[in-house]
Amino acid sequence: MKFGTKLTFILISIGFLPLLLGGFLLFYFFEGYFKEATYRELEEVRDFAFFLTENFLENSSECIDSLSRNPVLISKDALPEEVKEELDVIYENYKQVFREIDILDENGYIIASTRRGDRRDWKDNKWFIEAKEREEAVISDIYGTALSVFCPNFDREGELTSFVVASIDTKFLFRELDFKAWEKGEDMVLVNSDGEIIFHPEEKYLFTKLGESYPLEKSFSKKEGRAEFDFQGEDSVASFRVIEKESLGLKWQVVTILSKEEAFRFLINMAINYIALLVVLLFPIIIISFFITKRIMKPLKSLSFAAKKVGRGDFSAQAEVFSRDEFGELAENFNKMTRELQETREMMEEEKSTLEVKIDARTRELNELNTELENKVQERKREIEEKLREVEKMSKLMVGREMKMVEIKKQLKEAEEEIERLKKEKSKANNNDNFENES
Repeated sequence: MKFGTKLTFILISIGFLPLLLGGFLLFYFFEGYFKEATYRELEEVRDFAFFLTENFLENSSECIDSLSRNPVLISKDALPEEVKEELDVIYENYKQVFREIDILDENGYIIASTRRGDRRDWKDNKWFIEAKEREEAVISDIYGTALSVFCPNFDREGELTSFVVASIDTKFLFRELDFKAWEKGEDMVLVNSDGEIIFHPEEKYLFTKLGESYPLEKSFSKKEGRAEFDFQGEDSVASFRVIEKESLGLKWQVVTILSKEEAFRFLINMAINYIALLVVLLFPIIIISFFITKRIMKPLKSLSFAAKKVGRGDFSAQAEVFSRDEFGELAENFNKMTRELQETREMMEEEKSTLEVKIDARTRELNELNTELENKVQERKREIEEKLREVEKMSKLMVGREMKMVEIKKQLKEAEEEIERLKKEKSKANNNDNFENES
């Protein structure tokens, strides 16, 4: 990859990565903020529903206790007319709480009732049977806008005398819960101990499971907290709180729920807008990066082109100076270097020409000296040969003359030394010639 391409990517990264990192940190912060704010709002609605439901159940429990302590209703000796009269008085006082009240004998048959229409016995009702077996108050599931409490009555001796079946009107409670949920745009449900929805603004969800992924047992053990689960096919966040009434055998949960899409819609929209902004800003960053790269690469390309010329031996090449910054200074130093190289080359050419002239002159001198030495050697050689011939003639003529022979030998020796000397002078001359050539 070329330096210009690398530089472009680096500049784009330098311009784009801070935006990307800043966006990541921004969303990380806002995600935690919105998540906490969402849970707090859910908890606010949850606590409102909890206290409203708890107060409703507390009031209902007190009313039922008053029924269980009423001496006329729990007496075995009271006549049905007396029980009915007392029951009507009680109903008038608590009709905002109770929809109907039935007094049953221990077998589940109605002794007295506030019902105006047909009456039916409770002997086969599962809630009545459970209350009779446990001898404790039992609360039924919510049906429509009412729930029934089956409360056994005991006389002073502790014997079971009758049952009070109070149908509690939940219309007011549900209306308040429904309004609060609508006001906040959240789902609010009441869940029984089996995880079934006993209150929901939409009736189609009643008595359906809250969700397989909802931590039912864990939430009952924690009493209150937060959860994330799949509700009606949507990933949701929720806040729960447990409602317990031992006197009624009741264990419910109030759960406020909001889908993650709804909870983080603002964050999602902000993320989409930020991504769009990044895409829009990316184009100017790319254009600016290309412009900066071009500005940086232009003097470098000029310098590289001039360097290639110098590499081919053209020391007259000059890099163009585009600015007065470091690149301009580099170009000026390069041009100064090429000028100095050009001057050095010209000086070397001149010295080379001068040296060649000197070498030629010296070579001619050495050749002339060599020729002269050769001539002298040949001449001396002829003289020696001449003397040798004379010596031979004299040796033939002067056999037995030792003194003459000694002289002749001496002359021969001197001749040989002279020859040797001439050879050395010749060798020395040749060495000087080689030295001059090498210089």
